[in-house]
Amino acid sequence: MRVNIDKMINKLFISWIVITPFIVWRGMYEGVKVIWFLSGAFFLILHWIIGLLRKPNCLKLILSDLFYFAWLVVLLISSIYGIHPTESILGGSYRHQGVIFFLTLWLVGKKIPTLSQKEKKLLIGGIAFGVIAESLIVMFQHLTSGLYFGRPLGTFGEPNAVAAFLSLGTYFVIEALKKRRLYLGIVSVVVSTFLTFSRAGIASLLLVLGNLAFKRRRKSSKLLVAILVFAIIGVVIVFKKASITRGVSMFENRTLFREIAIKYIREKPVFGWGMESQEYLYDKEFALRKMPLEGMIVDRSHNLFLDIALWSGLMGLGLFIIWLLFIVLEIVKNNKYNKLPALSAFLIFSMFQPLGVVHCLMLFVIIYLRKVSVFAIIVYSMVKD
Repeated sequence: MRVNIDKMINKLFISWIVITPFIVWRGMYEGVKVIWFLSGAFFLILHWIIGLLRKPNCLKLILSDLFYFAWLVVLLISSIYGIHPTESILGGSYRHQGVIFFLTLWLVGKKIPTLSQKEKKLLIGGIAFGVIAESLIVMFQHLTSGLYFGRPLGTFGEPNAVAAFLSLGTYFVIEALKKRRLYLGIVSVVVSTFLTFSRAGIASLLLVLGNLAFKRRRKSSKLLVAILVFAIIGVVIVFKKASITRGVSMFENRTLFREIAIKYIREKPVFGWGMESQEYLYDKEFALRKMPLEGMIVDRSHNLFLDIALWSGLMGLGLFIIWLLFIVLEIVKNNKYNKLPALSAFLIFSMFQPLGVVHCLMLFVIIYLRKVSVFAIIVYSMVKD
């Protein structure tokens, strides 16, 4: 009976993750995804509490976990003494990424190794199926002219966010599909990513495709070569078009955002301003520069490391970087080299674009997912069950 309950909980956990990218409601995207994610977080935290009461050693910590948890402690202290403690801890502003949000990401990561091999296959296949489904949605939006200023919104409400999901999700498609089905899935994702005209997303995608080339370097495939050539040509076209068609607005100027971020990091360099403090800081700075945002929201510096320094100061940034370094060392130690391109793709995207709940969630799944062999996508797994 206990085993059946555990299996049911694990399948609900997998479904919760797989469905998250597709949660939308009446033109709202990121906000409802976060509500969905944090609603599941309540049950996940409860699950871990019950598990620890039943079996105190069920939560096994490794060295990287300790540095992540140390960063969370610094982030909590920064938030308590920051601009708005309640919003910083529970999550406020547009993205609602409070301390609880980052704690939940870690708990998601620690839950994944407890899944059985079959359940891990289902998780990988489910995410891969979702990535291919998203690519088809993007294509459909182009065919039906369902675009916003010439670019698709997918189920994310923002072209760059769609591109990031597709590029990071390519990791799961590569892991989940075999032989020719692999290439059909990759082709759909590559085409859809280019249709977003997201330079950061495309740069991230090329890294993940490089992993595919590395894995199959001994199997000379004309189709694989064609995909990579198409990708390189597409990069030239997209970047050229982007440089011609995109102007630089003062309200969408990454250089300005980073300049402002550095200014406020210098004002509170040790512990920072607390989570979700940027909307207040950018509103204040734009007003000082006599450029009031008037309803617009700037809540990120478009650089993950600057964001973390703003939230938790240089102390928090140092702990976060050490955590990442230990993650890389563990990947190398365990010969999981196929994860490195996906991790690099995430970091490259995070240097130019703000991260949503789905992107962060995918990172933690990739990091904590042990290597398994997957022979089919989610549909096959469901039928088999």
